[in-house]
Amino acid sequence: MHRPARQPGPPVDAARLQPDNQAAQHIENRLVGAWLDDPELAAELAEERERLQRLQADEELLLALQLHQFTGRLWDRFVRELSRYGLGVLRAWIRHGTIYGKAKALTGYGLGRIEGWPDDQTIDDIAADTVVAALIYFRDKVLMTHRWQASGGASLGTFFIGQCLYQFANIYRSALRAELERIDQATTPMAELPEDWFDIIKGIEETIVANDTVAEAMALLSTDRARRALFMQEHGFSQREIADELSLPDAKSVENLIGYQLRQLRKRTS
Repeated sequence: MHRPARQPGPPVDAARLQPDNQAAQHIENRLVGAWLDDPELAAELAEERERLQRLQADEELLLALQLHQFTGRLWDRFVRELSRYGLGVLRAWIRHGTIYGKAKALTGYGLGRIEGWPDDQTIDDIAADTVVAALIYFRDKVLMTHRWQASGGASLGTFFIGQCLYQFANIYRSALRAELERIDQATTPMAELPEDWFDIIKGIEETIVANDTVAEAMALLSTDRARRALFMQEHGFSQREIADELSLPDAKSVENLIGYQLRQLRKRTS
């Protein structure tokens, strides 16, 4: 049986969906109120409200800093507070060792490690140098160029910590390089080193057979850079990490450096 198409009715008035008596309205208000009083929802709403207020305050602060051309008492106070925040975060992350994973996740590059290093004083030095470098970059390349926007969702403090992580990688590498040089200079003289220490050097066993001692063979390495490369290799650094620390262009350069030294060593001992 054919039925005629149903004609659409008039649009529904939202007001007609509302309760038409006070008792029903009271029940609805209680129900909605109970939903809004849920502790988890209340905490979530409070957190979101605080975040939005912080972003709004950051926008107003940035406008004031711009009006003062990032100078004067307001800028000085901003720098002090940002520095205090950055130092606290960096010191904690370095001491707990979590900063290395965060820096790699952000930059894509791993950082070499030495067991038991850095000590507390070095941590403070690295953190301070990182904050100084980050502040300069943050002012010149972020705030003055309008790279930070509240619509991005990150507060000024969060954005600054991100810049600290980028700067940390460079500061840390410099400190690590200095520590490796200090260790290299303080290393026991070659003649006093145990022979098994040199077993980690790839291919060197064949070379030193004709020599009186392993120490003599190692002493024939012609450059400090070669010794440092072998030292870092012994401590588990990858060739890519060694290249970064020795200012070499790539991992292949490290392989060539070590290979060249071994070839020269063979020539001298043949």
